[in-house]
Amino acid sequence: MKLPLLLIPFCVSLAFGAASIEERVFNREFPSIFQAWNPVDMPQYPLDTEQQRLVTAAKHDLLWEEPVSQLGYGVKLVLGAVWDHENGGIATQFTEETREQALKNRTTMHEINPDMIFLMEIRWKDAPSSYLPEDSDWWKRDENGERIPGWLGGPEPYYYLNYHHEGFREQVKLQARVAVESGVYDGIMLDWWGSHGESDPLAMSFLKGMREGIGEDGIIVVNNDRMAPLPNTAPYVNGAFQENTFRFHNTPEKWQDTIHDLIWFETHFREPRTNCYQIQTGDIYSMRCGLAAALIFSDGYYLFSRDDNNNPAPDHLHHWFKEYDVKLGKPVDTFKKHENGLYSRDYDHGTVVLNLMGNGEQTMTFEKEMTRYDGREEGKTFVIPDRDGQIYLKR
Repeated sequence: MKLPLLLIPFCVSLAFGAASIEERVFNREFPSIFQAWNPVDMPQYPLDTEQQRLVTAAKHDLLWEEPVSQLGYGVKLVLGAVWDHENGGIATQFTEETREQALKNRTTMHEINPDMIFLMEIRWKDAPSSYLPEDSDWWKRDENGERIPGWLGGPEPYYYLNYHHEGFREQVKLQARVAVESGVYDGIMLDWWGSHGESDPLAMSFLKGMREGIGEDGIIVVNNDRMAPLPNTAPYVNGAFQENTFRFHNTPEKWQDTIHDLIWFETHFREPRTNCYQIQTGDIYSMRCGLAAALIFSDGYYLFSRDDNNNPAPDHLHHWFKEYDVKLGKPVDTFKKHENGLYSRDYDHGTVVLNLMGNGEQTMTFEKEMTRYDGREEGKTFVIPDRDGQIYLKR
């Protein structure tokens, strides 16, 4: 039987297991939740065994991990590929044992959730003290030759890396290529990018080299550091990690800023786009507003975590909310702004509505009978409090 040309890549991907990266991004349904390093932190989702960790991780559609930092916290990895050198920054490959196990774990999670995307964080801005030998030229040093302290919230001292060193830039590109060529990861994640990489030609040079190394199909997500636009970065990356801590979503103007940035990333980054919109800290209303914003203004992924850097626990531990299990299907249009200031977007099985902070209590009226996602309200007209987001399903 002859197949149409457009179907051949799809059939080939099925024959060899997981669908292509592009198919997984476009085929998934919504909401889509991502995992930034650390897992769901709820008693009803135990993580004591490897199988439990894989099942819980597979609730997400995208995740990334980084072995040196997470293992330093004592966190058990999901995929679990580990660099083959005691100083991870020098390594040029994964240990064969952990690579083989990571491939098995990847297969297990894809059997549960075929649309998952897996990324590895590549360290480039700073790293734990164990990442390199203390006397390495790849550490950034002050005028006295001392390593310059970096992030202060880690399980061991972090120090800045010297990406102005050509040898280190080549190593960063190598590790990105190795991560993807291993078959374990679909791409990479770069932290601290917006405020450090976007305006530095040397950082941009290794970003371009990473894109060349992992190929056109690989995924690159960067932490935008609350910065937008990122015109230099845009040609090379698929998504931004918008890490919106409380001080970046505690006023109406700041909510609008996060949405403005999200829309810019959605319209300028390369496809398949994998923007990851996070609201960090806040109450249940913050969670619902963030989820609604992600669903209305993007085709990306969402995460809400209650932690901050004052909490000694690993960052980005998170709960799993019942809203995440709603079956919306796929979007059928772009967002709408209503006369009363509400925003909405229609999906196959329902409509998402957002009432941003400062807009006051408002009413949403539908043409047909709808049901709130949790079944608590039915009808055509619903009252939505100030600073809230809701999902309504078709009857």
